[in-house]
Amino acid sequence: MLPLCDRPGRSALLLSALVVVGAFAVFPFGCDAEYVVFDPVWYAVGAERDLAATTVKAHHPLFHLLVAGIAAPLDLAGVPRPGHIGTRLLSGLGAGMILLLLAGLAGRERWRVGAGLGLLLLTGRAWFLEAFTGENVLPAIAAGMAALFAALDERRSLVTVGLWTFVALLFRQDNVLLVPAIALALHWRAAPPTLARLASWLAVVGGATAMAYVGIWAGLVWVGPDVGLLDWIWGIAKDDYSIAQRPVLVHGAAFGVAVAGKQWAASAPWS
Repeated sequence: MLPLCDRPGRSALLLSALVVVGAFAVFPFGCDAEYVVFDPVWYAVGAERDLAATTVKAHHPLFHLLVAGIAAPLDLAGVPRPGHIGTRLLSGLGAGMILLLLAGLAGRERWRVGAGLGLLLLTGRAWFLEAFTGENVLPAIAAGMAALFAALDERRSLVTVGLWTFVALLFRQDNVLLVPAIALALHWRAAPPTLARLASWLAVVGGATAMAYVGIWAGLVWVGPDVGLLDWIWGIAKDDYSIAQRPVLVHGAAFGVAVAGKQWAASAPWS
């Protein structure tokens, strides 16, 4: 990470802040872009209605909980669309953090190269929509990158790497695919931990993550409908995401639809 007290760090931070602002400025709340991407509108509405195992998906529970944590005080203060504010803030912060991490990866002398790479990614259709409509993907990517970068940094302790890995796994289940790379990065350090210590590290991180998932599930079924633990954990794998079932996703291939907007009939899949 770039030191934020010097010019390169401040410049990269400013670019990241502009990305966060973009999360609120590019698309209005409840716009067609949210429906094209499909999930953000339901994340927002779910946080505004209630917390339950039926609305907090095990595939990315931390995102839901953070959105709810942002939405609750805003709702009490009478701020409209608090769930939408929460989703946009998190997606914008995730995109901004990725920009900072890439700028830092390029180094102080070439931070513009790293920042430019980040901005180039964000101009892609998928990244643009993920960053500015309130999706959960970019915060999860940012947490995974932070965990991997910490593992590659000899100055970072196993505790720091473990905490970032824990956060990444709670942001999205599929970040588990990064764990082998994180473990290898630790093993390839100039002064690597012993295999026994590395195995213990994996056991602690894995155990803490499993306990967190069980704890979140227990809290959700305590306040809402009863859903089995395994049904909740594996819920994302059981859903049918075929194009035939959700024809609106076909239109997601056209970026013009998201920008210019398209009015859907009353018989649309989400009605």
